[in-house]
Amino acid sequence: MKKSTKKVYAVILVLFLLVPLFGCQRQEKTFTSEAKGFGGTITVTGTFKGDELTNIQIEAPDETPAIGGKAAEVLEVEIFDLKSAKVDGIAGATYTSNAIIQAVEDLFAQAQGSDGENVTINMNPGTYTGFAKGYSGEIVATVTVSEDKIEEIKLEKKVNEDHIITTDSPMFILQTVAVDDLDQIFYDVQELLPERIIDAQSLSIDGITGATASSNGAIQAIKNAIKEAGQDPTGFDREIVKNTSEETYDCDIVVVGGGTSGTTAAAQATELGAKVVLIEKSARLGGTGGLSAGPMGMNSSAQVEQGYGVDEEFKQNYYDHYEELMNWSIKGSLFSKMISKSGETIDWLVDKGFKIEPDTSFFAVSHGGAQLINAYTSLPYMGMETRGYFENMVKDVDTILTETTAEELIRDESGKITGVKAVKYDGSTVTVNAKAVIMATGGFAGNEEMQQEKLGAVYSLLGLKQNDGSGLNMMLEVGANEYNASTICTHAIGVPAEVTDFNGFDSAIPYSLLTTSALLQVNDQGERFMNEEVQDYDMTRGSVTHSMQGSYFYVLLSQKQVDEISKSGTSAVGQNYDPMAFSFQYNTIGKDIPMSNIQAVLDQAINQELAYKGTLEVIAEKIGAEPEILKNNVYAYDEMCKEGKDSLFGKTVSSANIIGEGPYYAVKGTTVAYCTNGGVEVDTRCQVLNTEGELIEGLYAVGVESQGNIMDGVSYTNVSGINLSWGFNSGRIAAKNAMEIIAGN
Repeated sequence: MKKSTKKVYAVILVLFLLVPLFGCQRQEKTFTSEAKGFGGTITVTGTFKGDELTNIQIEAPDETPAIGGKAAEVLEVEIFDLKSAKVDGIAGATYTSNAIIQAVEDLFAQAQGSDGENVTINMNPGTYTGFAKGYSGEIVATVTVSEDKIEEIKLEKKVNEDHIITTDSPMFILQTVAVDDLDQIFYDVQELLPERIIDAQSLSIDGITGATASSNGAIQAIKNAIKEAGQDPTGFDREIVKNTSEETYDCDIVVVGGGTSGTTAAAQATELGAKVVLIEKSARLGGTGGLSAGPMGMNSSAQVEQGYGVDEEFKQNYYDHYEELMNWSIKGSLFSKMISKSGETIDWLVDKGFKIEPDTSFFAVSHGGAQLINAYTSLPYMGMETRGYFENMVKDVDTILTETTAEELIRDESGKITGVKAVKYDGSTVTVNAKAVIMATGGFAGNEEMQQEKLGAVYSLLGLKQNDGSGLNMMLEVGANEYNASTICTHAIGVPAEVTDFNGFDSAIPYSLLTTSALLQVNDQGERFMNEEVQDYDMTRGSVTHSMQGSYFYVLLSQKQVDEISKSGTSAVGQNYDPMAFSFQYNTIGKDIPMSNIQAVLDQAINQELAYKGTLEVIAEKIGAEPEILKNNVYAYDEMCKEGKDSLFGKTVSSANIIGEGPYYAVKGTTVAYCTNGGVEVDTRCQVLNTEGELIEGLYAVGVESQGNIMDGVSYTNVSGINLSWGFNSGRIAAKNAMEIIAGN
């Protein structure tokens, strides 16, 4: 009996000793971290057993699918395989990569019990410098720190010598308008971001709306400076406590959107005696209009004084020409009203401080006649002076709320629109009660999903990503009738992303190939679709033609042509003049300048899927075309080059243009867009109509949100100055009519 008892005790003892091995095994825990990518918030979820990564998921819904989205997919695999955040970023997706790596570093810190809230801050006091890529140039952050605090931040942008805008050249002859972090956009980052970071002692601060690329670059540069101070930047990933306060305003008119049409509407309504609240999502006024030039105007005082006045017959001919271009589908009464008011509006703007003078250049003459085109001729293109025009125009407006995003239209029981609900950048909420709401929210070019849905393609954006379609959706939610929301406004072509790890000259090689009209261009069906020279003498027509091909087009060239360009420049393949290109990021390379590093650039472009290499069959597969269609188009092109006559499109060719034998390269190009055109249907007063054709009381739409009423919903027009002219004039039309109705009540 005693022996049996001993056995029982022995078994119990063994089980007791095994408990730590089985009952107390490390449990899996899941953590989540977020970071700001290029397009929006990136969410990374990781599961750990102790500090070992067992699963990871990266969600980047707002990133460009082929660039940031692709980077997320690749990094998810690499991070899991290495079980580490110590991975290289993906070339061509710098912002996305940095955001993902930052979020993953935070996950590992959480798993180790040391998230950003608990990391010990222990810096080497002093001043340090960090660098990071901005919109297209470099941002420099000079950061002064104590042992445990960020004391001072100074931000600068570093502009390459070959990326400087010349202010003494008219826009139409600029071979480049390369803009490194536009002054008027970077200004807000420079002024607002440092103070907010210092006050919060956190780098989890939201970027400045409307300046995403510059904000991301600035924050990354600050992080790099902090690393130089001997501190892990995740120590400053501290949660920002949102403001929970509420504000309420009562007014006659609330204008949502402070761009061209919105500032105009607010200024006009104020001038007519209205109490106005102007809401703007970004930190600056002017919107896309602040990045543009040249509103159409007839019979302004300056035009008449200089002998460029027009008679009624001329106006009628202009109207007929435009209506024909728009397939006779416009609301003629609205377009006529814009024409008749355009000269008066130019005078009104001049009285408000705009420097607008008649443009008698070749550009003006070749786009409808000098009598019709006005341009901002006395300012640095897209500079701070332009921004100042819009700020000065609304200086008398009662209340201006920047960095404030409208989220919902307020309706009363009868369905009348009676105001707007919004939220500020700091989380505080705003309610504006008004007798009329004017929507000037800039379209949906900043929303790739809406682009794909409504345009059937996705285009690169020169304009503002903040214009994400939320305003249009707000109007649709209250019953507005969607109207011709299917057009993109474009003036230029470009590359989908930059080939990384090269200097400014080499980085411009893909763009320079796209703008070399001697080379063959095909669409994603493998078809040649235009006279490639059109992009030189009519950039709007050229870019619109490109946009009609879908998201991408391709420049096709052979290895032999690549080798010739490397040695002698594009003149070796038949380019007989320097490209008349229009870019906001790159200089074009002159025809006689060798591109000695072109092979390395193309190899890297292939790695980033910005170019493809192979036989014509391989190229066709890569771009989604039928091989026989591509082969037939290349063969036909070469035959025409041999004959010295382009019988299809009339391009000037020479025998040097022959593509010849492979291997071949296809360099990816895209259309560069300012904004979308079209949104909701309006009447002649710019009052919004519902799906039953009835007026929605209290609601007006101006600018691109209602431009579908004077466009056909198919493509943009090369009658210059229409967008800006509609923006200015529709803003005034809506404000005047809203005030008349308010007064009548």
